[in-house]
Amino acid sequence: MKELSGKRENAVFNKGGDRMSSWKNHFQTLLSADHPIDPNIHINIVFDIHPEISTDTFSQSEGDKVINAMEPGKAPGLDKLTLTLWKLPEVRKVFKF
Repeated sequence: MKELSGKRENAVFNKGGDRMSSWKNHFQTLLSADHPIDPNIHINIVFDIHPEISTDTFSQSEGDKVINAMEPGKAPGLDKLTLTLWKLPEVRKVFKF
């Protein structure tokens, strides 16, 4: 493991509170505002981080499209509902799609 991680043979690994202190110092240094910002570096915005998300009611065809795009056999999401359950007419009626 030491060879793969690039640690020397005589490296000391921190434990307990020392480990937490080391991580705290590492991230404070890494994220510190004390580092000057290079004005020559330009960051291209790849996507909008504040997209306009529609909260309008979705249509029957939109609901069908999403359900048909789901892959069977996948783990359920945070709602714990499986694809089999989402395809039941009773469930679709409750969610009106």
